[in-house]
Amino acid sequence: MFAHLQEQLQREATLGPELVGICLEVMASSAKVLRRSAKLNATNILLSKFEDYMDTLAPKMVPNEKCSSNKTMEANKGNVSEVENVSFNHHGVHSLISGNLSVFFVNPQCDNITGIAIYSEGSSDLYKSSSGFWYRFLRWNESLEELRQETNLETATFMPQKLWSALQVKGANYVVFKVYSHDNLFVETTEQRSRRPHSKVLSISLPGLEALTLPEVLPFLLRNENLRQPDARAISLGSGCGYWNYKTWLSDGVTTNNKWNVLHDPLIVCYAHHLTQFSFLLGASYSQKNDLLSSESLHFKILDYITIIGCFLSLIGLLGIFVMASIFRKFRESASTKFWVPNDHNVTY
Repeated sequence: MFAHLQEQLQREATLGPELVGICLEVMASSAKVLRRSAKLNATNILLSKFEDYMDTLAPKMVPNEKCSSNKTMEANKGNVSEVENVSFNHHGVHSLISGNLSVFFVNPQCDNITGIAIYSEGSSDLYKSSSGFWYRFLRWNESLEELRQETNLETATFMPQKLWSALQVKGANYVVFKVYSHDNLFVETTEQRSRRPHSKVLSISLPGLEALTLPEVLPFLLRNENLRQPDARAISLGSGCGYWNYKTWLSDGVTTNNKWNVLHDPLIVCYAHHLTQFSFLLGASYSQKNDLLSSESLHFKILDYITIIGCFLSLIGLLGIFVMASIFRKFRESASTKFWVPNDHNVTY
């Protein structure tokens, strides 16, 4: 579908919310459907086309002409009701926000904004989304340590001034951030996995920049979901920050700062030397086949329980009728001995 759109239509900013809506529909699919799609490489194609399309929209979403010294914010729901379309002209930011997938287009030349931070609860200095989370924009002079101490922080990243200045020399003008609330679009085809994402997936890209290695490290923070939903299989070995290479999750080129207490730290600090989709990976032995089978088995067990309960209630009802018939004589004698036989004379027998 994305390939068809790219071939048939000029890349317009108005298509942004619709494309986010398509991804939301796919992300809502069952694990079984997504896994079958991954075997056909459909999920990777969708993800790649979506990422590329969003990146090419940056110059149209946040052109230099929209930079304004006046504080202006324009909100528009558009044709896709679950996608919030918001422009922050004074910051040089345009956002497409939903509960499971949000895209932030940033033009740092407007207000030195080079990053974003997502929060689970709000405060007076945060913007509130209609999807139930809060966010704010980060400038290049942010303190990573102060950011780490903030409460309710889910994920955050920014490009320090030294890094952004070096990237500008290489031709960077825009930054695009995409925040995936879960990893449904990042499906591995192997039966056995040694780790899996346990945080939001944070995608960072620089449209038009061809360099694969960053001149300086890029910091980002991820909330450790294992503290909220502990996994008994989790082990420290293999746990840490990683990235998606459209086949599996890897960790080369990504450094985890909390490596000695990675399972218990609420916020994981990471540093990357390249750009892609990042997440906090939890080390363990995961069998995707068994996960699917256990899910299906659970559904069958629930149906079995419903059937057993229904049969049991029916038997109780029948037993009650027999008891009443045996105890109360009038109940047996009250049955009518007359019945109607339809005929031309309406005779009663």
